[in-house]
Amino acid sequence: MKRRRRAETARLEITGWTTRGAGEATHNGQPIAVRGALPGEAVEARIEGRHATITSIVSPHGQRVEPVCAIADRCGGCDWMHASLPLQREAQLAMWRAQLGAHWEGDLPLHDVGPALGYRCRARLAVRARKGVRIGYRRARSHQLVELGACPILRPELEAAIPAIPTVLAGSRGDGEAALALGHAGKPVLDLHFNGELDGAVFGRIHEAVQSERWAGARVWEGDVAEPASFGDPRPWVEGADGEPLVIAAGGFSQPSLEAGRVLADRVAALVPTSDAVVELFAGSGTLTVALRAGPLREASDYLAVEEVAAAREALLENLERRGLPPVRFNIGDANAVQLPRGLSLVVLDPPRRGAAGAIDAIAEARVKRVVYVSCDPVSAARDLRALGDDYRCIAAEAFRLFPQTHHLETVMLLERQ
Repeated sequence: MKRRRRAETARLEITGWTTRGAGEATHNGQPIAVRGALPGEAVEARIEGRHATITSIVSPHGQRVEPVCAIADRCGGCDWMHASLPLQREAQLAMWRAQLGAHWEGDLPLHDVGPALGYRCRARLAVRARKGVRIGYRRARSHQLVELGACPILRPELEAAIPAIPTVLAGSRGDGEAALALGHAGKPVLDLHFNGELDGAVFGRIHEAVQSERWAGARVWEGDVAEPASFGDPRPWVEGADGEPLVIAAGGFSQPSLEAGRVLADRVAALVPTSDAVVELFAGSGTLTVALRAGPLREASDYLAVEEVAAAREALLENLERRGLPPVRFNIGDANAVQLPRGLSLVVLDPPRRGAAGAIDAIAEARVKRVVYVSCDPVSAARDLRALGDDYRCIAAEAFRLFPQTHHLETVMLLERQ
């Protein structure tokens, strides 16, 4: 059995940022990530392996602020709530430059999207039901549940829905995850995955919440069932690039705020060159597809969308049909296993945080002429761009602060084959 390394306490000088937004220090010649620390600070910290927890701040940064959230020091979500908004912007640009500066030497426009608080239209909560039901977020680098009172980054209508979940699950025993989002008409939708024993009245309570229109819909996955129990319309709704509602597959990915997808898709459409043949990888429910089909790629005669989740395909097609936009061909499959025709004019991709290693290999092999790459992680984006090598040059880049109070930054880059 592997022994757990004994913790020690030491004074640490914070010299910079890690790639994941923690303060960085050095102890006994080893790099240490100190969550909650800011560069230039001196802290006393408890060190375990290559991570440390602050026990006291010896000399605080001039732009350290008091978090507006009571559990910010424990919750694994908002890792920069202790930094002022100007410092957050400065640090995000510095981190982006550190990873991607070799690929883009021009100015990087940084767009603030929406308010710094009360912006999130979705939340993923941990559920623990023993003697009573507890609900909250996960502690940083842990599966431990941190009970939630209020959450200042959630939209008020979503925050108001959280207290109803323990009531709905009363009498159950087990553990689970509850994904909350805003659905049709701005009403909450719930996607619950539960391992254990649900109380017999749970489904009746959910049905009543949907029938009374307190919730727009819900899905419940109990244990290893192949299909969930479904109530009402459990799909989230956000804003499309045209300002009209855009439906997202139940349990599928969407940007963190109602405005974020609209702004991002609008800027992607502004960067995309016209093309007769295009492949969109990781197409999802069509956040980008709608903007591209309504704009620069409306006349594209061959538009192939690649997405492995069938429900996302249905949502994408519905979003196009609602707007009377031209249809697309669809490939239900893994975008990282795609084969692209040689000499293709354009590929648009918006991969998950881990990046798109397989898709990047396919792009390079096919000698795609232009690539629009949307990334939510500078580290994985830099790795993917390095894999393309000197064959591609970044000719435009923009960044978006879609996740205020965190280190996460969204980037759109237009790449051209040399």
